[in-house]
Amino acid sequence: MRVHLTAVLLLLTSSFGQTPQPAAENKWGTIEGVVVNIEGKPLANSTVTAYMEEQATVGGEKAIRDVTQYQTNGEGQFSLHLPEGKVWLSAHKNSEGYPYSFFAFYITPGQEFPTVEVKSGQTTKGVVVRVGAKAAHLDYQVVDDDGKPVPGRFVFARLDQPDRPYSTSALAKDDLLVPPTPFRATFEAKGYKPWHYGGDNWQGNDGVISLKPGEILNVAIRLRREASGQTSEP
Repeated sequence: MRVHLTAVLLLLTSSFGQTPQPAAENKWGTIEGVVVNIEGKPLANSTVTAYMEEQATVGGEKAIRDVTQYQTNGEGQFSLHLPEGKVWLSAHKNSEGYPYSFFAFYITPGQEFPTVEVKSGQTTKGVVVRVGAKAAHLDYQVVDDDGKPVPGRFVFARLDQPDRPYSTSALAKDDLLVPPTPFRATFEAKGYKPWHYGGDNWQGNDGVISLKPGEILNVAIRLRREASGQTSEP
């Protein structure tokens, strides 16, 4: 199965969790604001991510020059010292059910990604970054016919993103954050037949997972080995 991932190309030239140090040729400004939940309440100790745009394009997509992540304070406030130019912002806090939306699969309803112009020597105040609705949980366990745990990968496809399936490596047992929007799920492991949520009717309504924010879906996955001479994708 060929999987197409994110539509945004990121060129990471600075370390996550660190504010890049000013270079002599750069002109710098400051952005101050707050991260809030979908109800507008500050989200304490969350993480705000700033993506700084390059003017050039790569493969037809606008490139990103630097990525900076910063933890907000106990009132959800942040202050970012950044090179001048346009930046767009996102926020997350996995521990409270707000996933990092690097991949489009994790974007939740109500989430906002404000774009801000950083001006040299100036401070832009009052920026609000909204995390959107809480994610749901997919609590799963994978075994084979002998009861042996089997790691592999999940392939998720949101119904509102049919041309953007998202693939991620998966342990044999875990609790994954998933968006509260309808999607399909497939589990694959080398030497086993793919497992589809919904069984034989996975391409129909039986195969659609639709959860509410904070809801937990417990799934027991039993894999069957491929017939002799057949192999599945790793």
